[in-house]
Amino acid sequence: MKFEGFDCATLRTKLILLDPKSVFGECIKPHTKKKIFYVSQYVDNWLYVVDNVSSDIYFLDVMCNAGIYQNGSLSSSIEVLNIFIKHAQVHPSNTYHLCCNDFDSSKVATMLLIKKIYEDELKKDEISNIQIEIESLDASEYINQCAKKFSSTFGSCPLKRSILLYVDPYNFISFNLAKATYLFCKTVYCEVLLNYYFNDFIRNRQNSKCPQKGEAIKKVIEDFCLMEFDSDPKEVMRAFIKELTTTKLKYYYYFEMQNSTRNTLYFLIYLTPNLRGLEKIKDSTNKVFGYHNFYCVSDHIDEEWINLFGESRLDTALIGAREDFQNSMVQSGRSKITFEEMEIMLLEGSFIKKTQIIDHIIKPLIASGFLKKAGKTNPRNFTEDEYEIINNNENYK
Repeated sequence: MKFEGFDCATLRTKLILLDPKSVFGECIKPHTKKKIFYVSQYVDNWLYVVDNVSSDIYFLDVMCNAGIYQNGSLSSSIEVLNIFIKHAQVHPSNTYHLCCNDFDSSKVATMLLIKKIYEDELKKDEISNIQIEIESLDASEYINQCAKKFSSTFGSCPLKRSILLYVDPYNFISFNLAKATYLFCKTVYCEVLLNYYFNDFIRNRQNSKCPQKGEAIKKVIEDFCLMEFDSDPKEVMRAFIKELTTTKLKYYYYFEMQNSTRNTLYFLIYLTPNLRGLEKIKDSTNKVFGYHNFYCVSDHIDEEWINLFGESRLDTALIGAREDFQNSMVQSGRSKITFEEMEIMLLEGSFIKKTQIIDHIIKPLIASGFLKKAGKTNPRNFTEDEYEIINNNENYK
């Protein structure tokens, strides 16, 4: 049977045999498990695209933790490694690079043991196109080091490599880490997944008991986001995203993670230079979270629920997304929109994925008289056409 990586129990047993005093990560919480699943699902979807265009594929985890959590779960980097192994055997001419870093030397020691365990198994199975690198640096320093490496080594052939930068800080992002991420994205063609720790921002922006935390947040707000210190927190986040999209990155999507009391813990922000990447992250979001832009650990939604009109929860969510899009078009005052413009707007701003746009947005709005297909292509071709916005009816104002 082909080697497809280790599950947590097997890897833990092998670790303890190597070193009974191995340090594990903290006890994992439900929202973290969901986040790791989301990241790994995206990487899997991403690989089905980049496997065919890149010979070197990188996952950079700048705060990788110990690889295994105390209460029995694999970290993001090890879940990604398992996915790399599956793809590496199908694409032997590609090289898959797992690049991990953590400032905690004890966690890095565990990661080095995990590296040995995997490398021994990979050698036994004659899988030679997986490379694992482990560092122990400050996260900002590590990103800056990677930027120099990629800029100097691969600057002439960006299409032959694909890079996913994963930035998952334990607190609200520091100015140095934000700046390092920005400079990396300015010089290196990549995609980014970043944990924007919103809850830490709210708690510590004006924390009189620990003023240095407030000062650190103030520096990010004013010097990186170029906003006033008392600006609305969500507007600060949008300004943060806007700064990153002045680099090689063009498109974004963010997903909200909530605790059991429905307070926002953090936003997972995804940024990409390619519209195809945005389509793949939305496929992953739909698979992991369904028709939502948020995840709450205490939610137990009855997906089989049907309302009095025979509509499911998904039906009502699609109707709501369509109405939001329609209202946005009316407020914009636009008279025309292309499919691509519509796609970007819906993929960035709603739970909608590409395969839902034609049947659940365009066709119903044409039927209602709000949109009119310009007819630049044949009647069955919706993706290459333009649409007139008919919003002079009182019902649409």
